[in-house]
Amino acid sequence: MSSNFTEADWKLLRRSKDSMLEALTMRINRAAAEILESEDSSASEKYYRLYDHIKASDRIIADCFDGWKRSSISIFASNLLREDLISDDTLGRFSESGRSVLIEIQRIREM
Repeated sequence: MSSNFTEADWKLLRRSKDSMLEALTMRINRAAAEILESEDSSASEKYYRLYDHIKASDRIIADCFDGWKRSSISIFASNLLREDLISDDTLGRFSESGRSVLIEIQRIREM
């Protein structure tokens, strides 16, 4: 599937990487703050919920951002779509073939 992505698509994703990571970590941090601010949980319950949240979030960050290679662009693009990190604006800047792959991935995920 990576052959459907152009070099320009790869560069676009690489340029967007920092802003996508920032958006994801902001979302993760907001959820962590909500856990800590909840008044219906004891301190120990908050700790365990926060621990589970961080563990799950670490996996998401790894799936979306660790070990980027051009040959794995379709995997990373799929994970970024799953986490709703590719904006419509960014999607619109992909090549026709790259956009087609991303739209197909979105379609399959919605089934």
